[in-house]
Amino acid sequence: LLAAPPLLFQQRGEAHLCNRTAMQTFLQRQFDLLRESHCIIASDCPNTKSPADIYKCKTQTADVSRHFGLNATTLQGAIGYADFLYTMADNDVIVREETVL
Repeated sequence: LLAAPPLLFQQRGEAHLCNRTAMQTFLQRQFDLLRESHCIIASDCPNTKSPADIYKCKTQTADVSRHFGLNATTLQGAIGYADFLYTMADNDVIVREETVL
């Protein structure tokens, strides 16, 4: 029996405003929920002023620089960053190359 640990694969790209027409109702509800539960005072969430700040779309071009101390890799034709899932999920502190991330 051969078993492999779960992997986490993330891609990076530049954020830009999405076509909000299809998502407008959802984003408004998420914005309202965030403001009620986490941002009661506006200064608690200075970067969240409108529903457009809740979600940004990413470009198709993945960033190929290092991220969280990992080099970019290719998985099924996509460029991104692979790591063991437990690294992110089960550790309060991650240290790579003598740097706390």
